[in-house]
This record gives sequence, structure tokens and C-alpha cells, in this order.
Amino acid sequence: MDLNNDKERSRIFDLMKQHLMRSNFLSLKRLSNDLVEMAVLKNNKNLVYLSYLPYMLYKLLTQPHIVKNRDWPQNRRLLLEAIETVQHSELPEYVDRVSRFGENFQKVDFEVFRYLKNTIEKSKVKQASKLYERGFSVKKAISFTDADILEFQHYLHHSKDHDLIMFQEEIPSKLKMIEAVLK
Repeated sequence: MDLNNDKERSRIFDLMKQHLMRSNFLSLKRLSNDLVEMAVLKNNKNLVYLSYLPYMLYKLLTQPHIVKNRDWPQNRRLLLEAIETVQHSELPEYVDRVSRFGENFQKVDFEVFRYLKNTIEKSKVKQASKLYERGFSVKKAISFTDADILEFQHYLHHSKDHDLIMFQEEIPSKLKMIEAVLK
């Protein structure tokens, strides 16, 4: 995946816009994860930054108070315009545009602005975690994402605790539910 290749870049952004229009949040999450995987394989920081957009859109679409709001059609249109702006940015300014993605909402819908602003920071930490899980060192994961080191370490600590709890409590209960359905 080469972001300098206009055809490849256009394909990725078209997917993002289609998933946003269809409110297909799971496909946006999958696209974000695929971009992180590709970033690891290609050792490409720009792909990590690109993964923030579908992740932010995924998180936004999972917020009923935002998508059920009467302003959602206008906000979705603004999101599509913001995606277009990032898509047509040159790579050096592209990273900055991704970081400032939700700024056009500051005066239009402050709740969406605040949510996007918080989500970009969370996505940096989340993507740094994915890079770390795939073999990047903590230092390299931080440098690729610009995540805050303290937030990243806090996230790693709590995600390990969560994984242990999930394994001990949630998985056995989910297996029982599946067994009951299959009987």
C-alpha cells in the first residue's frame, strides 16, 4: 500500500467514505486494523496516521447520542468533506491534517468536536498498542504514533489486566452461551 500512489490512496479514502455513508462501523474498524498491519509490514508511519481516520469514524458511529442527533446528516457531510481534505493533502501536511481532523466542528457541533479531539488521542495510544503487539518496541511504537508515553504505558498495563479478566470470566460464560445455542 503506497500513499504516494493516487489510485491506491483514492481506493482507501473511497472505502472510508462508503463505510461512513452506510454507517458500517465494523468495516471501518477492520480498515483501521488492516492499515496498522500494513504499516508494520511496510514500516510506514504514514499508514499508521491514516489508520486514525477509520478508527475515529468507527468510534463516532458507535455513539448513539451523536448519530441519532438531528444534526447527524450535516455532521456526516462535514466529515466527508474533512476526509476529502485529508485525501487531497500532500504527504508532509497530511499527518498534520489527520491530527487536526475534527477542527471544523469546533463552531458547528462542539460535542462532535470534543469527541473527535479525544478520540484522536485515544487512537494514537490504541494504534501504538497494536504496533507493540506486532513486535515494535515501545519507543518505536511511540515514535510512529506520537502517543503520550504515560498514557500508552497506562493503557498497556490496564489492557493486560483486562485480557486476564476476560479470559478468566467472559470467555467461559460466552462458551456456555454458544453451547446452549448449539444444543
